[in-house]
Amino acid sequence: MTIDPSRTHHANQALALADLINLKFSPERYGTENPRYVKVREPDGPSTDGGRKARQAILLCSAKDEEDAGLVCGFVDVMKRVAELRSYVVLKQAYESRFHAELDLSRGEHGRFLEKMRDFLELQGLEVRVTNAPRGPSVLAQPSQLPMPAEKKGSDEVPWSWILVSAIIGFTSCYILMKAGFLP
Repeated sequence: MTIDPSRTHHANQALALADLINLKFSPERYGTENPRYVKVREPDGPSTDGGRKARQAILLCSAKDEEDAGLVCGFVDVMKRVAELRSYVVLKQAYESRFHAELDLSRGEHGRFLEKMRDFLELQGLEVRVTNAPRGPSVLAQPSQLPMPAEKKGSDEVPWSWILVSAIIGFTSCYILMKAGFLP
């Protein structure tokens, strides 16, 4: 891969890693009913904001359906030198919650993918972790299943009069600063 002069250093590193993973895993297929291949998304643009936006999704895309956007099964972050892969349970729960259908990838095939990807990423010098828990309750629970927020007691509540007085003071201060020429 040649370095693209229009991209920043971190964007070029992210692009190089994406190309390397995509090339390494191009012959691999995971699953039998709907064979899936590995794809790492390239950075969105020529800059990653100093590496802060260098995180790239690792996808398992359908070889049969070109419209399939792929299953997000992890990410790589070149700047932080870290990668995170989703366990089978997390991937299955996210897929079934989103599509209301059974995941078309067996635990064994996912295990094969996980092992090969982890080994490869560690060879590239990345710290690899496997997440066994979903990121938030929205992946698993419907809104009706989420716990209700606890009721606040009197000492935690801010009186509406204080909020109103604060808003009036803020508005008046901005008006005075604008009239004095300090604000446009």
